[in-house]
Amino acid sequence: MNRGLMMRLAALIVLAALCFGGVKLGIWLRQRQVTSTQPMVTVSFLEVTDGDCTVIQTPDEHTIVIDTGGATNGDEVPRTLRRMGVIEIDLLVLAAPTDQAEGGVDALLKANLPIRSVWINSVAKPGTVQTQAIALLQAKSVPIQTVYENEKKSVGDSPMALKVLWPPRNGDRTTKDNLVCRVDYGAQSCLFLGPLAAESEPYLISGAADPLKADVMQVTDHGAGEGTERELLPRVQPEIAVISSTAQSPPAPATLERLQSAAADVWRTDIQGTVTVTLSTSPNTPTVTGSRL
Repeated sequence: MNRGLMMRLAALIVLAALCFGGVKLGIWLRQRQVTSTQPMVTVSFLEVTDGDCTVIQTPDEHTIVIDTGGATNGDEVPRTLRRMGVIEIDLLVLAAPTDQAEGGVDALLKANLPIRSVWINSVAKPGTVQTQAIALLQAKSVPIQTVYENEKKSVGDSPMALKVLWPPRNGDRTTKDNLVCRVDYGAQSCLFLGPLAAESEPYLISGAADPLKADVMQVTDHGAGEGTERELLPRVQPEIAVISSTAQSPPAPATLERLQSAAADVWRTDIQGTVTVTLSTSPNTPTVTGSRL
């Protein structure tokens, strides 16, 4: 075999190897793209100066916000929402008639963040904060709905759903207890207990029509020592527990001890900053990260 023929054969072999490698690389890249673009729902428990605010974002860029933080936050919450890419709020859930939950409504409206709809609780005596918040929303012609257990909401085309678990439509607790909601996305779920008072926990445990079990649980009342009792944790069985807390009001040691005994992975906004949980349709445990936004 002459030298020229050998060189041509060698070139063909190299070319074939390059083509094969290119095909393999293309397949790998396509697989990686499919994995990286798997639809996700993110639940961000914001680090705020006062109160709590939770932001739920769907794969098709729709947003649900649960509570707004207190009025002392100023424009902190709307600025954070802008940095997260939020341009409008499809649903604002006001879970409790307190400043820590609803005091930031004015700041959202002043920031010109459109609010498409609002859920409120049915507490009998809402007080000044909720009265003012509702008046501000009504002035902007925002639809407001009082909700009870079994109310359900989907936004956009995502299969994600937000459901109200408490309080019931009828009975003594209807006008006494704050809203408790849960997000379900595939096999994964996140329970929002938020400002639920310790005295309300036994009624929720015994009276909720829907199971409380969830992969992720927002700890009640910012981790106060009287809440998140041992009777609640076996019902929820959380793998991840998130505490919306501040350096000025850290969670109580007794609450942390109960969560540790329940083998929950505890995340705190006063330590980790904004805590973001990523839900997917996978049956695995949701992923969680902390960051200073």
